[in-house]
Amino acid sequence: LGITRGVYYQSGFAYIGKAGEGKITAGGTTDANMTCKVEINVIVERLVNGKWTRYTSWFASKTGTTITSSKTLTVPRGYYYRVACDHYAGPDSSGSYTNGIYIA
Repeated sequence: LGITRGVYYQSGFAYIGKAGEGKITAGGTTDANMTCKVEINVIVERLVNGKWTRYTSWFASKTGTTITSSKTLTVPRGYYYRVACDHYAGPDSSGSYTNGIYIA
């Protein structure tokens, strides 16, 4: 998932962090160059048997230049988790993802 810039799309990133025992904060941000429909699809993935599989996901949308969406989630311990985001600004789109973090 490379970073592509368009007329509307400026940048986007995914993030993940530990938020206490058995909890993660997951989310992302989409930035546009001008006011338009900005959207983000946040996908939390878990490493199971060597493959990243979807654990949960959500979608957020608004009209503006920036959208940020995040959640604190209680997750099963003993797995690696990462976040992948699909970013949309007007007709432009891109993707981003984080490294995995281990939740002991």
